[in-house]
Amino acid sequence: MSTSTPGVEPNLDSLTAEITRVLGREHLAPDPNGIYLVFGSHRQLGYEPSFCGRHLSGMVQNVRVAVASIPEVIGNDCSLPSDVSSSQYSYWTRSAAEPIVHEIVEALTDPLIGRGWVDADQREIGDPCEQGPAVEVKLNSSGPPWPLGPIWSNGSGCAVAPI
Repeated sequence: MSTSTPGVEPNLDSLTAEITRVLGREHLAPDPNGIYLVFGSHRQLGYEPSFCGRHLSGMVQNVRVAVASIPEVIGNDCSLPSDVSSSQYSYWTRSAAEPIVHEIVEALTDPLIGRGWVDADQREIGDPCEQGPAVEVKLNSSGPPWPLGPIWSNGSGCAVAPI
């Protein structure tokens, strides 16, 4: 991973090199239909402290893949919707879930950046709803609800759960 001065854009070469390293170690081929998540510090990923995540596409072993990079969540400037503060989950868990789900959903709907779902303002599916209230998602019938940021729906606006 990069140790250069953080900026607003991740170092795509560094991200794809890390994916190549891990796949090579495990003797795996890249999956063009997969999404590769890379976690690290803001410095490792090349982000300013206010940056919460990003998805891109890049080449890994001559295969174009979707990449989502998520910096650490403790001590960054990313804020949670106020209505998730009462959740039984830890602050770290709530903070991590939001950008992870956001970037996965956007990588699924726009894996090659700009060739998938974007609105008239070129925002991806999670961006119009970033500041909206959380939507509670039940991951199983007996567990508590999981508060996550909503995604855009042409039929329902910002009222749709991301999973």
